[in-house]
Amino acid sequence: MALILTLLAGALAGMGAQTGGSHAAIQDHLRKASEYLKVKDPDSAAKEFGAVLALDPKNAEANANLGVIAFTKRDYNNASQYLRCALASDPTLAKTQCFWEFAKEDWDEVRLRRCWRNRFPD
Repeated sequence: MALILTLLAGALAGMGAQTGGSHAAIQDHLRKASEYLKVKDPDSAAKEFGAVLALDPKNAEANANLGVIAFTKRDYNNASQYLRCALASDPTLAKTQCFWEFAKEDWDEVRLRRCWRNRFPD
């Protein structure tokens, strides 16, 4: 799970569409969520991502991160739904696509790590 939280904190780039006054609030929630992920507190991060979705339901970054958090909890149904929403907003999110494929197949973390290394070598 530590590997996945590390990936969450840095690898899932944010591409949420923000407009008007909500932009600053969205950025604040995303910043707080990132801080929570860095200290390995996915539950608090999920609350911040949820606040982003309340302002912008199609925010790709929030949906992608909530999908990965759900994946780490083996909640593959919700993971698949969040990841699908993220990809609908931004189909270029390759790592989100990877997680979505895994979530819809109910893959475990060991298989995820193996496939992740094959697709995204350092």
